[in-house]
Amino acid sequence: ATEGIFVTLDMNSFEKTKYITGLRAYSALGVLLIHSGGGGLRELSSFTNKIVDFGKYGVVSFFVISAFTISMSVDRMEQFNLKEYFFKRFLRIAPLFYIVTLFCFFFTGGNEYFNNLFGVQSNLYSLILHLTFLNLFDVRHINNIIGVEGTVPIEFAYYLFIPYILILFKKNKKIIYPTVIAAFIFSFYSFQFFSRFYNKTNLFISHNLSLEKYLFTFIIGIAGYLLWRERKEFSFGSSLALLFHFILLASMIKWEIQYPEIYFALWVVGLVFICSGKSWLAKVVFENPVIEYIGKISYSIYLVHFPIINTLLQFKSQALNLIVPLDISIVIGSLTYQFIELQFIRIAHKKSK
Repeated sequence: ATEGIFVTLDMNSFEKTKYITGLRAYSALGVLLIHSGGGGLRELSSFTNKIVDFGKYGVVSFFVISAFTISMSVDRMEQFNLKEYFFKRFLRIAPLFYIVTLFCFFFTGGNEYFNNLFGVQSNLYSLILHLTFLNLFDVRHINNIIGVEGTVPIEFAYYLFIPYILILFKKNKKIIYPTVIAAFIFSFYSFQFFSRFYNKTNLFISHNLSLEKYLFTFIIGIAGYLLWRERKEFSFGSSLALLFHFILLASMIKWEIQYPEIYFALWVVGLVFICSGKSWLAKVVFENPVIEYIGKISYSIYLVHFPIINTLLQFKSQALNLIVPLDISIVIGSLTYQFIELQFIRIAHKKSK
Protein backbone atom coordinates (compact mmCIF):
# COMPACT_ATOMS: atom_id res chain seq x y z
CA ALA A 1 0.00 0.00 0.00
CA THR A 2 1.92 4.00 0.66
CA GLU A 3 2.25 6.42 -1.68
CA GLY A 4 1.69 5.40 -5.16
CA ILE A 5 0.72 1.88 -5.14
CA PHE A 6 1.60 2.73 -2.31
CA VAL A 7 0.52 6.07 -2.20
CA THR A 8 -0.16 7.27 1.12
CA LEU A 9 0.26 10.35 3.07
CA ASP A 10 3.16 11.52 5.07
CA MET A 11 2.01 9.44 8.00
CA ASN A 12 4.04 11.54 10.42
CA SER A 13 1.32 14.17 10.08
CA PHE A 14 -1.37 11.57 10.68
CA GLU A 15 -0.16 10.17 13.96
CA LYS A 16 -3.47 8.48 14.83
CA THR A 17 -3.41 6.37 11.65
CA LYS A 18 0.14 5.03 11.91
CA TYR A 19 -1.26 1.49 11.77
CA ILE A 20 -1.99 2.07 8.07
CA THR A 21 1.74 2.29 7.44
CA GLY A 22 2.09 -1.06 9.23
CA LEU A 23 -0.62 -2.54 7.05
CA ARG A 24 1.32 -1.44 3.99
CA ALA A 25 4.32 -3.34 5.32
CA TYR A 26 2.40 -6.62 5.56
CA SER A 27 0.94 -6.04 2.09
CA ALA A 28 4.43 -5.65 0.63
CA LEU A 29 5.68 -8.72 2.53
CA GLY A 30 2.76 -10.75 1.19
CA VAL A 31 3.63 -9.87 -2.40
CA LEU A 32 7.32 -10.58 -1.79
CA LEU A 33 6.42 -13.90 -0.14
CA ILE A 34 4.60 -15.31 -3.16
CA HIS A 35 7.15 -13.97 -5.65
CA SER A 36 10.03 -15.54 -3.72
CA GLY A 37 8.40 -18.97 -3.87
CA GLY A 38 7.20 -19.00 -0.28
CA GLY A 39 10.55 -19.18 1.45
CA GLY A 40 9.91 -22.79 2.54
CA LEU A 41 6.37 -22.19 3.81
CA ARG A 42 4.80 -24.11 0.94
CA GLU A 43 6.41 -27.31 2.16
CA LEU A 44 5.33 -26.98 5.80
CA SER A 45 1.61 -27.65 5.45
CA SER A 46 -1.37 -27.12 3.17
CA PHE A 47 -2.40 -24.11 5.25
CA THR A 48 0.98 -22.36 5.03
CA ASN A 49 0.93 -23.08 1.31
CA LYS A 50 -2.40 -21.25 1.11
CA ILE A 51 -0.92 -18.37 3.10
CA VAL A 52 1.77 -18.01 0.43
CA ASP A 53 -0.85 -17.99 -2.33
CA PHE A 54 -2.86 -15.38 -0.44
CA GLY A 55 0.15 -13.06 -0.65
CA LYS A 56 -0.96 -12.00 -4.13
CA TYR A 57 -3.84 -10.11 -2.53
CA GLY A 58 -1.33 -7.70 -1.07
CA VAL A 59 -2.07 -5.69 -4.22
CA VAL A 60 -5.75 -5.53 -3.22
CA SER A 61 -4.73 -4.21 0.19
CA PHE A 62 -2.43 -1.62 -1.38
CA PHE A 63 -5.23 -0.28 -3.59
CA VAL A 64 -7.77 -0.11 -0.76
CA ILE A 65 -5.27 1.67 1.50
CA SER A 66 -4.33 4.04 -1.29
CA ALA A 67 -7.96 5.00 -1.99
CA PHE A 68 -8.56 5.43 1.75
CA THR A 69 -5.51 7.59 2.46
CA ILE A 70 -5.79 9.73 -0.67
CA SER A 71 -9.44 10.35 0.23
CA MET A 72 -8.30 11.42 3.69
CA SER A 73 -5.64 13.69 2.24
CA VAL A 74 -8.02 15.41 -0.20
CA ASP A 75 -10.74 15.73 2.43
CA ARG A 76 -8.38 17.50 4.84
CA MET A 77 -7.38 20.14 2.31
CA GLU A 78 -8.92 23.49 3.19
CA GLN A 79 -9.08 24.39 -0.47
CA PHE A 80 -8.55 21.78 -3.18
CA ASN A 81 -6.05 22.69 -5.87
CA LEU A 82 -6.11 20.26 -8.79
CA LYS A 83 -2.74 21.33 -10.19
CA GLU A 84 -1.03 20.96 -6.82
CA TYR A 85 -2.75 17.63 -6.20
CA PHE A 86 -1.51 16.03 -9.43
CA PHE A 87 1.92 17.61 -9.09
CA LYS A 88 2.42 16.02 -5.67
CA ARG A 89 0.95 12.67 -6.71
CA PHE A 90 3.15 12.55 -9.83
CA LEU A 91 6.32 13.34 -7.90
CA ARG A 92 5.38 10.71 -5.33
CA ILE A 93 5.06 7.90 -7.87
CA ALA A 94 6.89 8.71 -11.07
CA PRO A 95 10.57 9.35 -10.16
CA LEU A 96 11.22 5.95 -8.54
CA PHE A 97 9.04 4.21 -11.12
CA TYR A 98 11.01 5.81 -13.97
CA ILE A 99 14.40 5.01 -12.46
CA VAL A 100 13.60 1.33 -11.77
CA THR A 101 11.97 1.00 -15.21
CA LEU A 102 14.99 2.47 -16.98
CA PHE A 103 17.39 0.35 -14.94
CA CYS A 104 15.54 -2.88 -15.79
CA PHE A 105 15.16 -1.84 -19.44
CA PHE A 106 18.88 -1.22 -19.99
CA PHE A 107 20.47 -3.74 -17.60
CA THR A 108 18.10 -6.73 -17.41
CA GLY A 109 16.44 -6.57 -20.81
CA GLY A 110 12.95 -6.54 -19.33
CA ASN A 111 10.86 -9.29 -17.79
CA GLU A 112 11.32 -12.54 -19.67
CA TYR A 113 8.16 -14.22 -18.36
CA PHE A 114 5.71 -11.58 -19.59
CA ASN A 115 7.59 -11.08 -22.86
CA ASN A 116 7.30 -14.81 -23.58
CA LEU A 117 3.68 -14.94 -22.40
CA PHE A 118 2.52 -12.34 -24.93
CA GLY A 119 5.20 -12.76 -27.57
CA VAL A 120 6.56 -9.21 -27.26
CA GLN A 121 9.85 -7.50 -26.47
CA SER A 122 10.90 -4.84 -24.01
CA ASN A 123 11.65 -2.41 -26.83
CA LEU A 124 11.42 1.36 -27.30
CA TYR A 125 7.66 1.14 -27.83
CA SER A 126 7.26 -0.65 -24.53
CA LEU A 127 9.48 1.88 -22.75
CA ILE A 128 7.45 4.82 -24.07
CA LEU A 129 4.24 3.14 -22.90
CA HIS A 130 5.71 2.75 -19.43
CA LEU A 131 7.04 6.29 -19.13
CA THR A 132 3.63 7.70 -20.12
CA PHE A 133 1.68 5.15 -18.02
CA LEU A 134 -0.05 4.04 -21.23
CA ASN A 135 1.10 0.45 -20.76
CA LEU A 136 -2.21 0.14 -18.91
CA PHE A 137 -3.97 0.10 -22.28
CA ASP A 138 -1.75 -2.48 -23.95
CA VAL A 139 -1.85 -5.50 -21.65
CA ARG A 140 0.97 -7.18 -23.57
CA HIS A 141 3.33 -4.55 -22.18
CA ILE A 142 1.76 -3.84 -18.81
CA ASN A 143 4.33 -5.83 -16.81
CA ASN A 144 7.08 -6.69 -19.27
CA ILE A 145 9.94 -4.50 -18.00
CA ILE A 146 10.02 -4.72 -14.19
CA GLY A 147 7.48 -7.52 -13.71
CA VAL A 148 5.20 -5.83 -11.15
CA GLU A 149 4.77 -2.33 -12.57
CA GLY A 150 1.26 -2.81 -13.98
CA THR A 151 -0.31 -1.69 -10.71
CA VAL A 152 1.25 1.79 -10.88
CA PRO A 153 -0.68 3.18 -13.91
CA ILE A 154 -3.90 1.72 -12.49
CA GLU A 155 -3.44 3.68 -9.32
CA PHE A 156 -2.44 6.83 -11.16
CA ALA A 157 -5.53 6.60 -13.38
CA TYR A 158 -7.85 6.42 -10.37
CA TYR A 159 -6.27 9.57 -8.95
CA LEU A 160 -8.27 11.37 -11.63
CA PHE A 161 -11.57 10.53 -9.94
CA ILE A 162 -10.96 10.47 -6.19
CA PRO A 163 -10.89 14.26 -5.61
CA TYR A 164 -14.20 14.88 -7.38
CA ILE A 165 -15.91 12.09 -5.46
CA LEU A 166 -14.70 13.52 -2.15
CA ILE A 167 -15.74 17.06 -3.09
CA LEU A 168 -19.22 15.78 -4.00
CA PHE A 169 -19.69 14.07 -0.64
CA LYS A 170 -18.24 17.02 1.25
CA LYS A 171 -21.06 19.17 -0.08
CA ASN A 172 -23.79 16.52 0.23
CA LYS A 173 -23.26 14.62 3.48
CA LYS A 174 -26.86 13.38 3.56
CA ILE A 175 -26.22 11.00 0.66
CA ILE A 176 -23.17 9.33 2.22
CA TYR A 177 -24.81 6.31 3.84
CA PRO A 178 -27.13 5.23 0.99
CA THR A 179 -24.33 5.82 -1.51
CA VAL A 180 -21.85 3.77 0.53
CA ILE A 181 -24.29 0.85 0.70
CA ALA A 182 -24.87 1.06 -3.05
CA ALA A 183 -21.10 1.25 -3.63
CA PHE A 184 -20.46 -1.95 -1.66
CA ILE A 185 -23.18 -3.79 -3.58
CA PHE A 186 -21.92 -2.48 -6.92
CA SER A 187 -18.35 -3.49 -6.07
CA PHE A 188 -19.39 -7.05 -5.32
CA TYR A 189 -21.37 -7.60 -8.50
CA SER A 190 -19.05 -5.68 -10.83
CA PHE A 191 -16.08 -7.80 -9.80
CA GLN A 192 -18.12 -10.99 -10.29
CA PHE A 193 -19.13 -9.80 -13.76
CA PHE A 194 -15.61 -8.98 -14.94
CA SER A 195 -14.17 -12.16 -13.46
CA ARG A 196 -16.75 -14.35 -15.21
CA PHE A 197 -16.45 -12.42 -18.47
CA TYR A 198 -12.69 -12.76 -18.68
CA ASN A 199 -12.77 -16.43 -17.70
CA LYS A 200 -15.31 -17.21 -20.41
CA THR A 201 -13.38 -15.32 -23.08
CA ASN A 202 -9.93 -16.58 -22.00
CA LEU A 203 -8.86 -13.01 -21.34
CA PHE A 204 -8.41 -13.27 -17.60
CA ILE A 205 -4.62 -13.53 -17.64
CA SER A 206 -4.15 -10.61 -20.01
CA HIS A 207 -6.66 -8.48 -18.08
CA ASN A 208 -5.45 -9.54 -14.66
CA LEU A 209 -4.21 -5.97 -14.25
CA SER A 210 -6.87 -3.60 -15.52
CA LEU A 211 -8.87 -0.59 -14.43
CA GLU A 212 -12.16 -2.44 -14.39
CA LYS A 213 -10.93 -5.44 -12.41
CA TYR A 214 -9.67 -3.29 -9.54
CA LEU A 215 -12.50 -0.76 -9.61
CA PHE A 216 -13.97 -2.45 -6.53
CA THR A 217 -10.86 -1.78 -4.43
CA PHE A 218 -11.04 1.97 -4.97
CA ILE A 219 -14.80 2.07 -4.42
CA ILE A 220 -14.43 0.14 -1.17
CA GLY A 221 -11.48 2.29 -0.07
CA ILE A 222 -13.32 5.55 -0.71
CA ALA A 223 -16.59 4.28 0.80
CA GLY A 224 -14.66 2.96 3.79
CA TYR A 225 -13.10 6.37 4.34
CA LEU A 226 -16.48 8.13 4.16
CA LEU A 227 -17.79 5.81 6.87
CA TRP A 228 -14.61 6.22 8.90
CA ARG A 229 -14.92 9.99 8.64
CA GLU A 230 -18.41 9.90 10.15
CA ARG A 231 -17.32 7.61 12.96
CA LYS A 232 -17.57 8.26 16.66
CA GLU A 233 -15.25 6.76 19.23
CA PHE A 234 -14.96 2.99 18.73
CA SER A 235 -16.00 0.90 21.69
CA PHE A 236 -15.34 -2.25 19.67
CA GLY A 237 -11.80 -1.29 18.68
CA SER A 238 -10.27 -3.62 21.22
CA SER A 239 -7.54 -6.22 21.11
CA LEU A 240 -10.19 -8.95 21.36
CA ALA A 241 -12.00 -7.55 18.30
CA LEU A 242 -8.69 -7.48 16.41
CA LEU A 243 -7.97 -11.07 17.41
CA PHE A 244 -11.35 -12.20 16.05
CA HIS A 245 -10.63 -10.22 12.88
CA PHE A 246 -7.39 -12.17 12.39
CA ILE A 247 -9.29 -15.44 12.95
CA LEU A 248 -11.72 -14.33 10.23
CA LEU A 249 -8.79 -13.79 7.85
CA ALA A 250 -7.35 -17.21 8.69
CA SER A 251 -10.75 -18.73 7.92
CA MET A 252 -10.85 -16.99 4.54
CA ILE A 253 -7.43 -18.38 3.70
CA LYS A 254 -8.13 -21.91 4.90
CA TRP A 255 -11.53 -22.41 3.28
CA GLU A 256 -10.69 -20.69 -0.04
CA ILE A 257 -13.94 -18.77 -0.45
CA GLN A 258 -15.16 -17.62 -3.85
CA TYR A 259 -14.12 -14.09 -4.86
CA PRO A 260 -11.70 -13.64 -1.95
CA GLU A 261 -10.57 -10.28 -3.34
CA ILE A 262 -13.91 -8.67 -2.44
CA TYR A 263 -14.01 -10.06 1.08
CA PHE A 264 -10.37 -9.26 1.70
CA ALA A 265 -10.92 -5.65 0.60
CA LEU A 266 -13.79 -5.40 3.10
CA TRP A 267 -11.57 -7.08 5.71
CA VAL A 268 -8.92 -4.38 5.19
CA VAL A 269 -11.49 -1.62 5.75
CA GLY A 270 -12.74 -3.44 8.85
CA LEU A 271 -9.16 -3.62 10.11
CA VAL A 272 -8.79 0.15 9.76
CA PHE A 273 -11.94 0.67 11.83
CA ILE A 274 -10.82 -1.72 14.55
CA CYS A 275 -7.31 -0.27 14.75
CA SER A 276 -8.84 3.19 15.14
CA GLY A 277 -9.91 2.12 18.61
CA LYS A 278 -7.67 1.70 21.61
CA SER A 279 -5.96 -1.65 21.15
CA TRP A 280 -2.57 -2.63 22.54
CA LEU A 281 -2.49 -5.56 20.07
CA ALA A 282 -2.85 -3.18 17.12
CA LYS A 283 0.10 -1.16 18.38
CA VAL A 284 2.23 -4.27 18.81
CA VAL A 285 1.36 -5.74 15.39
CA PHE A 286 1.17 -2.62 13.22
CA GLU A 287 3.10 0.13 15.00
CA ASN A 288 6.28 -1.56 16.14
CA PRO A 289 9.44 0.12 14.75
CA VAL A 290 10.41 -2.68 12.32
CA ILE A 291 7.00 -2.97 10.66
CA GLU A 292 6.54 0.79 10.60
CA TYR A 293 9.87 1.20 8.81
CA ILE A 294 9.09 -1.52 6.25
CA GLY A 295 5.73 0.18 5.66
CA LYS A 296 7.47 3.49 5.08
CA ILE A 297 9.70 2.03 2.34
CA SER A 298 7.06 -0.39 0.99
CA TYR A 299 6.77 1.34 -2.39
CA SER A 300 10.51 0.95 -2.90
CA ILE A 301 10.38 -2.67 -1.76
CA TYR A 302 7.51 -3.37 -4.12
CA LEU A 303 9.29 -2.01 -7.18
CA VAL A 304 12.77 -3.42 -6.53
CA HIS A 305 12.00 -6.86 -5.10
CA PHE A 306 11.10 -8.59 -8.37
CA PRO A 307 14.30 -7.69 -10.26
CA ILE A 308 16.23 -8.73 -7.14
CA ILE A 309 14.51 -12.14 -7.03
CA ASN A 310 15.12 -12.69 -10.76
CA THR A 311 18.78 -11.84 -10.30
CA LEU A 312 19.13 -14.22 -7.33
CA LEU A 313 17.48 -17.03 -9.30
CA GLN A 314 20.26 -16.83 -11.86
CA PHE A 315 22.68 -17.91 -9.13
CA LYS A 316 20.39 -20.30 -7.29
CA SER A 317 17.98 -22.53 -9.16
CA GLN A 318 16.41 -24.15 -6.10
CA ALA A 319 13.58 -22.68 -4.01
CA LEU A 320 14.54 -19.22 -2.86
CA ASN A 321 14.93 -18.55 0.83
CA LEU A 322 12.65 -15.68 1.84
CA ILE A 323 15.22 -14.04 4.11
CA VAL A 324 17.74 -13.37 1.34
CA PRO A 325 15.49 -11.41 -1.07
CA LEU A 326 13.79 -9.71 1.89
CA ASP A 327 17.07 -8.49 3.35
CA ILE A 328 18.37 -7.29 0.00
CA SER A 329 15.03 -5.63 -0.84
CA ILE A 330 15.05 -3.79 2.50
CA VAL A 331 18.63 -2.59 1.98
CA ILE A 332 18.07 -1.41 -1.60
CA GLY A 333 14.59 -0.15 -0.76
CA SER A 334 16.06 1.92 2.08
CA LEU A 335 18.53 3.50 -0.33
CA THR A 336 15.95 4.25 -3.02
CA TYR A 337 13.59 5.65 -0.40
CA GLN A 338 16.24 7.89 1.12
CA PHE A 339 17.84 9.15 -2.08
CA ILE A 340 14.92 9.11 -4.52
CA GLU A 341 11.48 8.95 -2.89
CA LEU A 342 12.21 11.23 0.05
CA GLN A 343 13.99 13.82 -2.08
CA PHE A 344 11.03 14.19 -4.43
CA ILE A 345 8.57 14.25 -1.51
CA ARG A 346 10.50 17.24 -0.17
CA ILE A 347 10.49 18.91 -3.58
CA ALA A 348 6.71 18.40 -3.86
CA HIS A 349 6.08 19.91 -0.42
CA LYS A 350 8.46 22.80 -1.06
CA LYS A 351 6.86 23.66 -4.42
CA SER A 352 3.32 23.38 -3.07
CA LYS A 353 4.18 25.80 -0.28
